[in-house]
Amino acid sequence: MPDGLVSTPLAGREIYLDNNATTKPLPEVIQAVSEAMNFGPTNPSSLHGAGQRARDALAQARAQTASIVGADESDVIFTSGATEANNIVLQSLLGRLTGYRLVTSVVEHSSIIETARFLEQRGIPVTLLPVDENGLISEQDLAEAIVPDQTLVSIQWANNETGVIQPIERFANVARGQGAIFHTDAVQAVGKIPISLSEMPVDLLSVSGHKLHGPMGVGALVGPALRHVSPLLYGGSQEKHLRAGTENVPGVVGLGRAVELRSARWREVAETTSGLRDGLESALASAGLVAAVNGAAAPRLPNTTNLQFAGVDGEALTIRLDQEGVRCSQSSACTNRKPEPSYVLRSMGLTEGEAWSSIRFGFSELNDAAEVDVAVETITRIHESLSQFALA
Repeated sequence: MPDGLVSTPLAGREIYLDNNATTKPLPEVIQAVSEAMNFGPTNPSSLHGAGQRARDALAQARAQTASIVGADESDVIFTSGATEANNIVLQSLLGRLTGYRLVTSVVEHSSIIETARFLEQRGIPVTLLPVDENGLISEQDLAEAIVPDQTLVSIQWANNETGVIQPIERFANVARGQGAIFHTDAVQAVGKIPISLSEMPVDLLSVSGHKLHGPMGVGALVGPALRHVSPLLYGGSQEKHLRAGTENVPGVVGLGRAVELRSARWREVAETTSGLRDGLESALASAGLVAAVNGAAAPRLPNTTNLQFAGVDGEALTIRLDQEGVRCSQSSACTNRKPEPSYVLRSMGLTEGEAWSSIRFGFSELNDAAEVDVAVETITRIHESLSQFALA
């Protein structure tokens, strides 16, 4: 048997439970990308017929992307992913939003945290809001941090490590009431919970294709407040002059197809993944392996759990699971290689040891109950082995 595959009734099949990091593109998405690549030479900026085909493809994907978040298609620009979208929004503080300050939180994705540090080094006032033991931000803290008419607020809709969902509509209303601009990194939330920008005062929202079975390297910035942002890249007039460079037509088409598919069945996917997640949590807790479910007292994404394992090193458990073909992670993929415990979990009050012993599992519509059974058996067996080693 090849290395890295499980020796179980599912032998030869990778059990991929790291879907918050990335997801496998669906066959329909791969087909859409392939067909777009076969359009021929299609630069959307060209005035001839081939260019028109590309513009039509972009228009369709723009409408599909707008639909999944309840936005107007005129309020969508395509990017290389959410990191770029987040940077466009935040770095506008150095451009069009001069005189503004940034209010964000300590548990944001690294693309927000690191950009906030960059801005602070350049003289932009930055406030990092704390979270409680459940990973939730205080509405009062947010209100007190806003300087009326001079603040950009950026709060992640759902956390990529714990799945904890922030009360974004309430936060957006607080921001709107003080004349602040409100942005949310909604990468983990889109397609998993209902979102409608037409029904709440969210000004800008970031999307990434590869988190919901679309291609890597494509995303979007969506919202009615695009007029407030300034470009990172200068050149052509693409994407409302906000994102210069020839659009990634095949990638954008794949994003559009992915969100179209998810829009039609997000409730079904949420029900399926929550059942798998709850089954994993229940089985491992019944076996006495779980010391805590991090963030369990807060609203969470249906597909995500962050488990604190009793009596073992989480990194060792993750490595051993990987060797047997069960893929999971200890933190965000963007920070997973750093030799330090999760800053998200530490911000929630976990000790360094508790954070090190925690592992994230993220499910998708491609997982099934048989995989959960094998994962539970594999985790139980490895946990027993590591526990004996630790006691020795």
